[in-house]
Amino acid sequence: MLKVLIVDEDAESVETGKDRLLEAGYDCNRIDFNDLATELTTYLPDFIVLDLMNGVDPEGTGGKISFSEIWGIRFRPIVIYSSNPDLIDDMESGNANHPLVKRVKKGSGSDETLKDIINQFKPCVEGMNGITEDVNKVLNTTLRDVAQYIFAQEDISDKETAIKHMGRRRVSVLMDDSSMLRPKLHPSEQYIYPPLVSYPRTGDILIDTAKNNNSPESFFVVLTPSCDLVKVDGRNPKVTEVLCAQCEKSDVLFSKAQVKKEEDKLASELSHGNIKEYLPLPEFPGIIPAMVANMKKLRLIPFESIGKKEEGKLFTITASIDSPFREQIAWAYLSTGGRPGVPDRDCSLWAKNILDNCNDKGKKES
Repeated sequence: MLKVLIVDEDAESVETGKDRLLEAGYDCNRIDFNDLATELTTYLPDFIVLDLMNGVDPEGTGGKISFSEIWGIRFRPIVIYSSNPDLIDDMESGNANHPLVKRVKKGSGSDETLKDIINQFKPCVEGMNGITEDVNKVLNTTLRDVAQYIFAQEDISDKETAIKHMGRRRVSVLMDDSSMLRPKLHPSEQYIYPPLVSYPRTGDILIDTAKNNNSPESFFVVLTPSCDLVKVDGRNPKVTEVLCAQCEKSDVLFSKAQVKKEEDKLASELSHGNIKEYLPLPEFPGIIPAMVANMKKLRLIPFESIGKKEEGKLFTITASIDSPFREQIAWAYLSTGGRPGVPDRDCSLWAKNILDNCNDKGKKES
């Protein structure tokens, strides 16, 4: 049963809303503001209904403090359920505009609105809980296996640090392995979204913010090696411009790459990675359209014009590409643009010579 934590000093004001949620099959627990931090880690709610006013609190200070606690301790979808929910706009963080934060003004019919929003959040919460369960399983396995090794090694003096280092690496690997154990990855799982760092890396998907976000031609794929682009901890990039491949509509696979418009034939081609100079990239709904990166249509983009969306750069890092798909992009470029140019040769004569030699050898052996 999914759990709803209601944070409100006035139990009577949320009684009807709580009843509606109970009728809809949710477990509900109402608490005072002071109990929030404890309940987040013991009750482990799936949804939080938050009033903003803790007693006489015209600015909603109590609710804003509680909102920050939820954000930092256990983030789950939040419904601001208050007589003046828009007070949350005063928060400097801007987190109140997150898609999983909704507002309901207390009053006639607000209990039904509250229930409807919680129901809308339900599929997302079930997905979040699934991820949490997977991570906890991996973490438990890691701690069990790594700790026993570290504990038994007398020559490891700093066992605390050793467990942390080995544990982090093992968790990372096991999470990757657990995803690979599924029969097939969803195509969009190759994307890492939002991107992890503010500087570009090989395979990152950039968008020209001055163009139409829905157009594949607005997107570029970074080809410069990641090691030349690092900008962190005092390190500066080794290049001033970033080599990128221009993206195009997927239609070119049929009009220029001569791929047949048949699902099984197309699926076979997609399994190879790049199709001639075109590298297909899957749709990431609402973020990246279905498109291809043209490894022969290149552009140099100034490094300093690339960054995260909030930095206001001309080119925004929309998403990163996970390994080994990042290496696949590098190979697609190398296999297309890295071939050495050689003079034309008489390949017909060459082929005839090979066939003649093979035929002569076959006659001798028979």
